[in-house]
Amino acid sequence: GWIGPDGRRRFRTLFCFEPKKQGKSTIAAALGIYSLAADRLDGKLERGAEIYAAANDKEQAQQVFGEAMRMILASPTLRRRLKVFRGTKTILRDAASWFKALPCNDATTEGKNAYVVIVDEIHVFGRKASAVFNALRYSTIARRQPLTVIITTAGEETLGIGYEEYQYAKAVADGTKRDLSYLAVICEANKADDWTSEDVW
Repeated sequence: GWIGPDGRRRFRTLFCFEPKKQGKSTIAAALGIYSLAADRLDGKLERGAEIYAAANDKEQAQQVFGEAMRMILASPTLRRRLKVFRGTKTILRDAASWFKALPCNDATTEGKNAYVVIVDEIHVFGRKASAVFNALRYSTIARRQPLTVIITTAGEETLGIGYEEYQYAKAVADGTKRDLSYLAVICEANKADDWTSEDVW
Protein backbone atom coordinates (compact mmCIF):
# COMPACT_ATOMS: atom_id res chain seq x y z
CA GLY A 1 0.00 0.00 0.00
CA TRP A 2 0.93 3.66 0.11
CA ILE A 3 3.83 4.71 2.32
CA GLY A 4 4.73 8.06 3.82
CA PRO A 5 7.99 10.02 3.61
CA ASP A 6 9.29 8.09 6.64
CA GLY A 7 8.80 4.78 4.80
CA ARG A 8 5.96 3.64 7.03
CA ARG A 9 2.65 2.44 5.64
CA ARG A 10 -0.15 4.95 5.42
CA PHE A 11 -3.05 2.67 6.24
CA ARG A 12 -3.19 1.25 9.75
CA THR A 13 -6.73 -0.14 9.50
CA LEU A 14 -8.45 -1.95 6.64
CA PHE A 15 -12.22 -2.44 6.94
CA CYS A 16 -13.39 -4.84 4.22
CA PHE A 17 -17.19 -5.29 4.06
CA GLU A 18 -18.32 -7.74 1.39
CA PRO A 19 -20.87 -10.51 0.84
CA LYS A 20 -19.97 -14.12 1.64
CA LYS A 21 -17.65 -16.15 -0.61
CA GLN A 22 -15.76 -13.21 -2.10
CA GLY A 23 -12.31 -14.29 -0.90
CA LYS A 24 -11.96 -12.09 2.20
CA SER A 25 -10.39 -14.86 4.30
CA THR A 26 -7.91 -15.69 1.55
CA ILE A 27 -6.81 -12.06 1.19
CA ALA A 28 -6.53 -11.66 4.96
CA ALA A 29 -4.48 -14.86 5.24
CA ALA A 30 -2.09 -13.62 2.55
CA LEU A 31 -1.71 -10.30 4.40
CA GLY A 32 -0.93 -12.22 7.59
CA ILE A 33 1.69 -14.39 5.92
CA TYR A 34 3.28 -11.38 4.22
CA SER A 35 3.37 -9.48 7.51
CA LEU A 36 5.14 -12.38 9.20
CA ALA A 37 7.55 -13.40 6.44
CA ALA A 38 8.27 -10.38 4.26
CA ASP A 39 7.02 -7.06 5.67
CA ARG A 40 10.02 -4.79 6.10
CA LEU A 41 10.74 -1.32 7.44
CA ASP A 42 14.19 0.18 6.95
CA GLY A 43 15.10 -3.06 5.18
CA LYS A 44 14.42 -5.20 8.26
CA LEU A 45 11.68 -7.63 9.22
CA GLU A 46 9.61 -6.69 12.26
CA ARG A 47 11.26 -8.16 15.34
CA GLY A 48 8.99 -10.29 17.48
CA ALA A 49 6.12 -9.92 15.02
CA GLU A 50 2.86 -11.16 16.55
CA ILE A 51 0.10 -11.77 14.01
CA TYR A 52 -3.34 -12.78 15.30
CA ALA A 53 -6.27 -14.16 13.32
CA ALA A 54 -9.02 -13.21 15.76
CA ALA A 55 -12.69 -14.07 15.65
CA ASN A 56 -15.62 -14.42 18.00
CA ASP A 57 -15.14 -18.16 18.53
CA LYS A 58 -12.63 -20.96 17.94
CA GLU A 59 -14.18 -22.27 14.73
CA GLN A 60 -14.30 -18.85 13.07
CA ALA A 61 -10.78 -17.97 14.23
CA GLN A 62 -9.50 -21.02 12.38
CA GLN A 63 -10.93 -19.87 9.03
CA VAL A 64 -8.23 -17.30 8.22
CA PHE A 65 -5.56 -19.36 9.96
CA GLY A 66 -6.56 -22.43 7.93
CA GLU A 67 -6.24 -20.48 4.68
CA ALA A 68 -2.77 -19.30 5.72
CA MET A 69 -1.72 -22.81 6.70
CA ARG A 70 -2.81 -24.23 3.33
CA MET A 71 -0.93 -21.51 1.45
CA ILE A 72 2.27 -22.25 3.34
CA LEU A 73 2.00 -26.01 2.95
CA ALA A 74 1.46 -25.55 -0.80
CA SER A 75 4.59 -23.40 -1.21
CA PRO A 76 8.12 -24.84 -0.90
CA THR A 77 9.48 -21.30 -0.48
CA LEU A 78 7.15 -20.49 2.41
CA ARG A 79 7.71 -23.91 4.01
CA ARG A 80 11.43 -23.15 4.20
CA ARG A 81 10.77 -19.89 6.06
CA LEU A 82 7.75 -20.73 8.20
CA LYS A 83 6.84 -23.71 10.38
CA VAL A 84 3.19 -24.76 10.76
CA PHE A 85 1.97 -26.33 14.00
CA ARG A 86 -1.55 -27.58 13.35
CA GLY A 87 -2.30 -28.66 16.91
CA THR A 88 -1.62 -25.29 18.49
CA LYS A 89 -2.86 -23.30 15.46
CA THR A 90 0.47 -21.51 15.25
CA ILE A 91 2.80 -20.55 12.40
CA LEU A 92 6.36 -19.65 13.46
CA ARG A 93 8.99 -17.60 11.69
CA ASP A 94 11.25 -17.77 14.73
CA ALA A 95 10.80 -18.24 18.47
CA ALA A 96 9.43 -14.70 18.92
CA SER A 97 7.50 -14.17 15.66
CA TRP A 98 4.23 -15.98 14.98
CA PHE A 99 0.82 -16.09 13.37
CA LYS A 100 -1.84 -17.54 15.69
CA ALA A 101 -5.56 -18.23 15.63
CA LEU A 102 -7.26 -16.45 18.54
CA PRO A 103 -10.87 -17.04 19.60
CA CYS A 104 -11.87 -13.83 21.38
CA ASN A 105 -14.77 -15.25 23.36
CA ASP A 106 -12.41 -17.14 25.68
CA ALA A 107 -9.09 -15.38 25.13
CA THR A 108 -6.91 -13.17 27.26
CA THR A 109 -4.87 -10.29 25.88
CA GLU A 110 -2.33 -10.28 28.69
CA GLY A 111 1.21 -9.88 27.44
CA LYS A 112 0.32 -9.44 23.78
CA ASN A 113 2.28 -7.04 21.60
CA ALA A 114 0.39 -7.37 18.33
CA TYR A 115 1.90 -6.28 15.04
CA VAL A 116 -1.02 -7.29 12.81
CA VAL A 117 -4.53 -8.10 14.01
CA ILE A 118 -6.91 -9.78 11.55
CA VAL A 119 -10.51 -9.74 12.73
CA ASP A 120 -13.02 -12.02 11.02
CA GLU A 121 -16.80 -11.40 11.10
CA ILE A 122 -16.81 -8.61 13.66
CA HIS A 123 -20.57 -8.25 13.28
CA VAL A 124 -21.11 -11.29 15.56
CA PHE A 125 -18.77 -10.16 18.34
CA GLY A 126 -20.31 -10.28 21.80
CA ARG A 127 -19.30 -8.16 24.78
CA LYS A 128 -16.26 -10.22 25.82
CA ALA A 129 -14.98 -10.68 22.24
CA SER A 130 -15.39 -6.93 21.65
CA ALA A 131 -13.34 -6.16 24.75
CA VAL A 132 -10.61 -8.55 23.58
CA PHE A 133 -10.63 -6.96 20.11
CA ASN A 134 -10.26 -3.46 21.58
CA ALA A 135 -7.41 -4.66 23.79
CA LEU A 136 -5.72 -6.33 20.80
CA ARG A 137 -5.99 -3.17 18.71
CA TYR A 138 -4.56 -1.16 21.61
CA SER A 139 -1.73 -3.69 22.01
CA THR A 140 -0.30 -2.55 18.64
CA ILE A 141 0.52 0.90 20.03
CA ALA A 142 4.25 0.18 20.49
CA ARG A 143 4.70 -0.92 16.85
CA ARG A 144 6.06 1.47 14.24
CA GLN A 145 3.60 0.47 11.52
CA PRO A 146 0.91 -1.84 12.90
CA LEU A 147 -2.06 -3.04 10.89
CA THR A 148 -5.60 -4.02 11.85
CA VAL A 149 -7.55 -5.88 9.16
CA ILE A 150 -11.30 -6.24 9.71
CA ILE A 151 -13.16 -8.51 7.29
CA THR A 152 -16.88 -8.99 7.67
CA THR A 153 -20.19 -9.62 6.02
CA ALA A 154 -23.37 -7.76 6.97
CA GLY A 155 -25.13 -8.48 10.23
CA GLU A 156 -28.44 -7.64 11.83
CA GLU A 157 -27.13 -6.28 15.15
CA THR A 158 -27.04 -2.47 15.37
CA LEU A 159 -25.77 -2.11 18.93
CA GLY A 160 -22.45 -3.96 18.87
CA ILE A 161 -18.88 -3.12 17.97
CA GLY A 162 -19.33 -4.48 14.45
CA TYR A 163 -22.00 -1.92 13.64
CA GLU A 164 -19.95 0.85 15.25
CA GLU A 165 -16.98 -0.05 13.04
CA TYR A 166 -19.23 -0.23 9.97
CA GLN A 167 -20.63 3.24 10.72
CA TYR A 168 -17.13 4.64 11.16
CA ALA A 169 -15.98 3.05 7.89
CA LYS A 170 -19.01 4.50 6.07
CA ALA A 171 -18.19 7.96 7.41
CA VAL A 172 -14.57 7.66 6.22
CA ALA A 173 -15.70 6.38 2.82
CA ASP A 174 -18.15 9.24 2.23
CA GLY A 175 -15.80 11.92 3.57
CA THR A 176 -17.82 12.74 6.68
CA LYS A 177 -14.92 11.55 8.83
CA ARG A 178 -11.32 12.40 7.89
CA ASP A 179 -8.98 9.54 8.75
CA LEU A 180 -6.12 9.11 6.32
CA SER A 181 -4.91 5.97 8.08
CA TYR A 182 -8.20 4.08 7.54
CA LEU A 183 -9.04 2.23 4.32
CA ALA A 184 -12.75 1.48 4.02
CA VAL A 185 -13.78 -1.04 1.35
CA ILE A 186 -17.56 -1.36 1.43
CA CYS A 187 -19.41 -3.41 -1.18
CA GLU A 188 -23.16 -3.03 -0.78
CA ALA A 189 -26.26 -1.82 -2.55
CA ASN A 190 -27.93 1.41 -1.49
CA LYS A 191 -31.20 1.14 0.44
CA ALA A 192 -33.17 2.54 -2.49
CA ASP A 193 -31.68 0.08 -5.00
CA ASP A 194 -33.72 -2.76 -6.49
CA TRP A 195 -31.97 -5.87 -5.20
CA THR A 196 -33.48 -7.94 -8.04
CA SER A 197 -31.72 -5.84 -10.69
CA GLU A 198 -28.64 -7.32 -12.38
CA ASP A 199 -27.24 -3.80 -12.70
CA VAL A 200 -27.32 -3.52 -8.89
CA TRP A 201 -25.56 -6.91 -8.59
